[in-house]
Amino acid sequence: MSWDKKTITISEIKRLFHELHDRQPYTCIRFRFIGEMWQQRFVQIFAITDEHAIFYDDVTKRLVKISDFATIMQFELDHNFQNFIAYFHYTVTLEQ
Repeated sequence: MSWDKKTITISEIKRLFHELHDRQPYTCIRFRFIGEMWQQRFVQIFAITDEHAIFYDDVTKRLVKISDFATIMQFELDHNFQNFIAYFHYTVTLEQ
C-alpha cells in the first residue's frame, strides 16, 4: 500500500479481506463503488474467496455479494487493523 496516497491494489484488498475475516471478524467495512455514492452502512465479512466476497448487513439482515473487486473505488473500516486507520477513506487502484 502506498502510504502517501492511501491507495491499495485489488490483490491487497483481497488479502485484507482474508486477514480481517480470520483475525478481526468484528471489523466492518463500508464501500463506495464506481459511479455510486458511499454505501449507507458498514457490513461484516461473512465469507471470502479469490473470486468474490460476501458481507452481512446487520440492519437489513441480508447478505451482499461482491463478485468484481474492480468495482470497489474506495472503502473504510470501522476499527483500526494493522496499518489501516478506522474511518479513513482508502482508494482502490487497478494498478499492481
